[in-house]
Amino acid sequence: KATSEDGEIEYEVDNGKVLGLPSKNFEKQRVVVYNKKVAYVVTFQAYAKIIRTAEDLSCLIIKKESAEAVTQYTNDGYYILANDIDCTGVKYEAHTRVLGLGANLSNQNCGFVGTFESQGQRITNFEVPKGGMFLILGNNAVVRNVGFKNAILNTTTDNDKFTLATYIYGASISNVYIDCSSVFATVNNALIAGFVASGCNISNCFFTYTGEVKSNL
Repeated sequence: KATSEDGEIEYEVDNGKVLGLPSKNFEKQRVVVYNKKVAYVVTFQAYAKIIRTAEDLSCLIIKKESAEAVTQYTNDGYYILANDIDCTGVKYEAHTRVLGLGANLSNQNCGFVGTFESQGQRITNFEVPKGGMFLILGNNAVVRNVGFKNAILNTTTDNDKFTLATYIYGASISNVYIDCSSVFATVNNALIAGFVASGCNISNCFFTYTGEVKSNL
């Protein structure tokens, strides 16, 4: 078994992986791992969540009451895609809408600042939630080694048609493939995000888009 350092919280252990650590101050948490009678000090990768089903992706949705609350929200967890996921028939709740932030956002450490990765697995038929998968990718966020096949941008407004996020700040995005489409010709048909800051590192990525276009991607 595994517990918090004070022994008050017990975590699930699945095939050598510790699950269920809360995301706040994720990397600073200490966990004690026990094997029957003896407590061991071990090196292991702890995950905030292992994504196995289409429904599991809903844990990335930001649910806050106001734009001010969103700028104070931080998810620094480590998420891994365990297998290919088909999202057919799954509709995700919209993120809390953040208006008027863009490049003027003062706290660029808000939103998702953790890691989301796989070992080349794909998310298919992904009906993108309003605001994208993460809404905000803040400083030091990492998205890598994952593919999106047939990401569907199907909201009916002129905005929020972004596969990953609405705003991306000092994030690192690598080895990501996105194939998306939309039936709406809108102002912001976009493959990655509506706003990508100059400090981002995007490498070895490939994006395709099919469908209606009103302006540049």
